[in-house]
Amino acid sequence: MTTRAGKRKPYVGIISCGKAKLPHAARARDLYIGDLFLLQRNYIETVTDDWYILSAKYGLVARDQVIDPYEQRVTSYNAKQYEVWLKHVRHQVRATFPTYTRFLSTAPAPYRAALPPDRTICPWPETFNMGLGRQRQWLIQQAKHPTWRAHDLGLVTTPQGGSDE
Repeated sequence: MTTRAGKRKPYVGIISCGKAKLPHAARARDLYIGDLFLLQRNYIETVTDDWYILSAKYGLVARDQVIDPYEQRVTSYNAKQYEVWLKHVRHQVRATFPTYTRFLSTAPAPYRAALPPDRTICPWPETFNMGLGRQRQWLIQQAKHPTWRAHDLGLVTTPQGGSDE
């Protein structure tokens, strides 16, 4: 996806995995079938050019990478397991994005912690305290009519008189 001016958007989308999965291997984008995952995917596809999934088992996963289903959650890790997961994902992020990359993430904080904080924006931090119903509402609304702009997130600077859209 590009802006009206034809420029690529200056950030990569990152969403978290989901609990509900197909019973067989599939592309990561299709493996997770839960409502919240599908809403996050729809939103992130609307507002970014490229996006990845943070998986509790596999770490940073390209959306078209074929993976097997699993039963694992980052929130069930003990402190040592979580630190190992964070280190693994941070290594994957550096290897996948060796140059400066900005991230737009709707993943919960335990997942987002693996991303570089100075280059990661979460457009909806307040909704994580609102419950799943309000998160779903927000995602549905934003996928149809995003109310934020890259400037609002501090992602781009446009010369006076220019526009990033």
